[in-house]
Amino acid sequence: MGGALKKRQIRLLTLLARVTGNNTFKCCVETGTYRGDSALILASQFELVHTVELSDKWYVYSRNRLKARTNIRCHRGDSASVMERLMAVIEEPAFFFLDAHFAGGDTAFGTEEVPLIRELDVLATRSQKDIIVIDDLRLLGKRGVSGAEEDTVYPKMTYDWRTVTIASIERAIGRDSSSLWKFRNDRLVIFRNLSAASGFLLHVSYALMQGVVLMRRAVQWVYGSVLDTSSS
Repeated sequence: MGGALKKRQIRLLTLLARVTGNNTFKCCVETGTYRGDSALILASQFELVHTVELSDKWYVYSRNRLKARTNIRCHRGDSASVMERLMAVIEEPAFFFLDAHFAGGDTAFGTEEVPLIRELDVLATRSQKDIIVIDDLRLLGKRGVSGAEEDTVYPKMTYDWRTVTIASIERAIGRDSSSLWKFRNDRLVIFRNLSAASGFLLHVSYALMQGVVLMRRAVQWVYGSVLDTSSS
């Protein structure tokens, strides 16, 4: 529900990961295909995208919508179970976008509302320098109402993510000196299996990137203020 990843966000994350020794990320795994919006964006950035959907309706819909993209593989089933099968054939570092959950309306409710912890249990067994992006950070550990009555994509619903917390994510995937966690734009980004040196370089690179972004915004604000002043 956090919306599709933007191309520039994906490029930036994979560019940052180059300091860890990962020159390219060829494969991506997405959980929670839904209507296929994110899968289309991911397919423009990776050579191969595996996308997993539990709902029969939305699996058929997205498979038909995405069939023209030859680098997308649509899978139907429980995301953690499908991921477990995929891990046997994905040997290189990969990019994981985890967004599977019940979203109201006719979306699927599996053995639990949010299969994230079981997905992370699968990824915890990997030794590759993966990038994991967890969506909808604002919902972690909470129960409440999301969506809107008039919204046909994300209708009004009561969600319950109280069992999915930062602590439970840490227990599942681990959080130590070999990983770097970054919280941004309603998402948690985890760089995994880093050496001490590459982790330090990645942390510095990320900080520099943030500084550049803030500087650019400041310049835009100043430039905009000058224009406003000159036109008044």
